[in-house]
Amino acid sequence: MNSTLRIPAFEERIDGYVNRRRRRWRRSLHGLAFVPALLGATILLRTEASTPADPALETSGTEIVVCLDVSRSMLARDVAPSRLARAHAEIRALAEAAPTDRISLVAFAGEARLIVPPTLDGSLLADLAELCGPSSVARGGSDLGAGLEAAAAVLPESLDRRATVLVLTDGEDLEGRGARVAAELAQRGVTVHCVGFGSERGSKIVVAGSNGEQFLRDASGREVVSVLDAAALRTLARVTGGDYFAAGTEAGMLRAIYTEQVLPQARRAALDSATTPRTLSTLLLSLAAALWILVLATRDGIQR
Repeated sequence: MNSTLRIPAFEERIDGYVNRRRRRWRRSLHGLAFVPALLGATILLRTEASTPADPALETSGTEIVVCLDVSRSMLARDVAPSRLARAHAEIRALAEAAPTDRISLVAFAGEARLIVPPTLDGSLLADLAELCGPSSVARGGSDLGAGLEAAAAVLPESLDRRATVLVLTDGEDLEGRGARVAAELAQRGVTVHCVGFGSERGSKIVVAGSNGEQFLRDASGREVVSVLDAAALRTLARVTGGDYFAAGTEAGMLRAIYTEQVLPQARRAALDSATTPRTLSTLLLSLAAALWILVLATRDGIQR
């Protein structure tokens, strides 16, 4: 007669010992999974730390060129106190919003002139902008292409950072070259935003005369009415992936463009450059290792 000898006390001791070993094994696996998880978290924290927490206190990492239209049509007063004076106020608001960014200033009419090369001195740039008027360039008229070409000349040939051109104008482009030059800037990765000053209804242009202020007249003696060409500016901006904005009743449009358009794009670019393919692969491998170890620990607990 066959029989199996059972020793309950001994078996319970063996089972308890094995169970304790299993629990220690699972705890070891859980602890081991913490290592790659911690590595992945460290990568994420370093990537987040590479972008500014407070955009108002950090550089956007963007080259900014302001193109200011100083043609006589900007003397029209359908925007108070005048189109040009409002543009001056916009530039000062921008300089105050971006105290750590390099900003350049180009004035243009029938030709363009660099007024302020790239500078961190926003106060000086705003002061010099307020001195700009029709006499700042030798040739009258309105050539948007000339202004954009001057902006392109300010920017380095090999851009290692984002570049934004801000055009302040009523949209008149008598030479018709603006969109073509904008397309050339787009090929270099430059974004152009346009801010329109004036109204589609138009306004007469007030100039100084021998007997005080008078309205500007054309060669035939008729009073000139300048009309905002918003459609042309919208088309020009879209060529580069930029936007068109109408100047409001108070200065602040350039500041809004900076905080809502320029800064977010610059922060995304900084994040992309910080999160390199190698960083991403390391992060994914770390998380995959942690997941695999946790699955192994769970599987061990189920099977045993």
